Amino acid sequence: MIFGLHGSIGMAKDWELHAEAFQAAGIPFEAIDLWPFLSSTSAASFDSFVEEFYHRYPIHKSNSGGKNVLLGYSLGGRLALHLFEKHPEYWDQVVLVSAHPGLVHEKEKYQRLAHDEIWANKIDSLTWSEFLAEWNQQSVLISNLNRPNTSEGSALPNRLALESQKTEIKTSFSAWSLGKQKDFRSFLSTQKTKVHWAVGNNDAKFVKIAQEITAINPAIKLTVFNHAGHRIPWEQPQAFIQWVTEIYSQPRPDSLN
Repeated sequence: MIFGLHGSIGMAKDWELHAEAFQAAGIPFEAIDLWPFLSSTSAASFDSFVEEFYHRYPIHKSNSGGKNVLLGYSLGGRLALHLFEKHPEYWDQVVLVSAHPGLVHEKEKYQRLAHDEIWANKIDSLTWSEFLAEWNQQSVLISNLNRPNTSEGSALPNRLALESQKTEIKTSFSAWSLGKQKDFRSFLSTQKTKVHWAVGNNDAKFVKIAQEITAINPAIKLTVFNHAGHRIPWEQPQAFIQWVTEIYSQPRPDSLN
């Protein structure tokens, strides 16, 4: 089973095309809707997400010989790292896409928390359509998906449907901010066989981050997708699907780490 975690201002339906392709290849896929994890607790955090995830998906009990692959994109990669650190023994492979290992310095964390608070406040001060327009104009997200006159990539589902979950999305900017994420560099340096990392060649910031991580641990398998920015799974869907399928098809790692 592949468990897919979407990004910020995303939805489980983002994985629809990928899920169909995986299932056609005989690979079960579970697209995780992240927002309900923020609707049932007043003390939302990375730790509460991890606890609730493993309660909802008792992987260690339900796995009957099949593989478990954890796939996280952007914010989903942030959450995937927390899941993986808590129970590395549950996962055969971990696929991190346009992910961040965590900030190092307290000043950086404070600045990111302040940045995310601005975005959270925009949810209240703007209409939902205005908020989405501003969100998609961030330089890190500019790609062929934002350009109407291109056939490259696959369209993301309409985000207008997320308006009913504005409260949970607003909470995510605080509870799951990069400013509160652990620095996973030390943990990642110990991983010998399981971690796969992907970035788009046009996503300069995250290419640099990925190169830093693989310098710390060359055993982490880095793939750079050409003609892609931050949103690799939707900018290069067929290449991405083939890549994940190949990862799933690999023999189980001999090591548990």
